[in-house]
Amino acid sequence: MQHRRPPGQGDDLADQALSVVFIEVVRGVPFISILYMATLLFPLMLPHGASIDKFLRARVALILFVSAYMAEIVRAGLSSVPRGQTETGDALGLSHRSSPQRIAGAKGSFDSRSGSKT
Repeated sequence: MQHRRPPGQGDDLADQALSVVFIEVVRGVPFISILYMATLLFPLMLPHGASIDKFLRARVALILFVSAYMAEIVRAGLSSVPRGQTETGDALGLSHRSSPQRIAGAKGSFDSRSGSKT
């Protein structure tokens, strides 16, 4: 059985870099530009004779745009959890893997949904 490294180390760095690039690029481009690319420029890149419905292309563009903003909201919620609360998991005897999921994940998801800092 192969053990995974903790988040932020090793193979996750490539995933993290790809996620950061996607989020920063999509958040830095106006939505109207993304719609323009999806409806007018994307069909030009398809092979001759292939087509995708305009409504589907617009939906995919909207999904990508909103997902970048939602990812940033979740990241901000998780980073709002103080270090002391994640150390609580060690004090309770939780494993190194389940501590972030049970403590930081629960608190971070609450913070990102409610905007609360309590």
